[in-house]
Amino acid sequence: MCFKRANRSGTPHLILSLLSIFTLAGCTLNSDKPMLQAIQSLDARLEQRINNLEEQNQAQSTQLDQLQLQLKQSDQATSQLKANQNKLLVLVEEKNKDTLRQPETPDTTQSTSNPDKVILGSKEWVWLDAAQANFKARIDSGATTSSIHASDPVFFERNGEEWVRFNLLVDETKENPQVDEVKENLPADENKESLQTDVAKENLQTSEPKESKGKQIEAPVVRWVRIIQASAKDAERRPVIQAWVQVGGLRERAEFTLADRSKMTFQILLGREFFKDIALIDVGKSYIHPKQKP
Repeated sequence: MCFKRANRSGTPHLILSLLSIFTLAGCTLNSDKPMLQAIQSLDARLEQRINNLEEQNQAQSTQLDQLQLQLKQSDQATSQLKANQNKLLVLVEEKNKDTLRQPETPDTTQSTSNPDKVILGSKEWVWLDAAQANFKARIDSGATTSSIHASDPVFFERNGEEWVRFNLLVDETKENPQVDEVKENLPADENKESLQTDVAKENLQTSEPKESKGKQIEAPVVRWVRIIQASAKDAERRPVIQAWVQVGGLRERAEFTLADRSKMTFQILLGREFFKDIALIDVGKSYIHPKQKP
């Protein structure tokens, strides 16, 4: 009886103990839930970081492959340049050898004492841009200014400026220094009669048939000047124009006085102002430079 009574009295205590244990366990689980969530969040971030690192690693690997390819191409290009350079050096060396074998031909159009100056003969073919034609010209170091033959000059006004229109004959006869020399050395009023001499006839026969045609030129008048000739007492008033002319490789814009040169052999005369500081005259030569092609 005593045993049974004891068991009955201990049952409530056992139940209370179990309830206390379950209650404590529940509290423990409830307190660990935020920690579990934090651990899960950290794990997700770590996994995302790992994925990002793997992607970066893949991108860097691709870039490295591209750089290696570019380096390979650069090496190939460098090798090709070196090969081309070697070929060029060989060609230059061969050309230098050929140059040394060939004798140098002196350039008669350049001055040996003044290599920067052009050599002009006492007579040259002159290209006149305004006429688009070649003309025989006398190169005269004794004349200061240049002059050009103006046939039938007509003065008129254009845009408030004074202009002149004149004709110029284009002589298509090939150069013959002997004929020019005979005609130039004769007095102006005796040209026609003296050319009937045997010497003149003989020289004239070497010239090809003459074909002359007129060229009309228009140009603004730059200014007027007074020219005093040795054979005249009074000064002659002449208009001045500018025109582009070329003799060989020498091309300049020169000033010309308009004059009546119908009794002269040459329609154009180039004076010192044209060739000073840029050319020298060899009076013993004529027509050193060929005609200019249109």
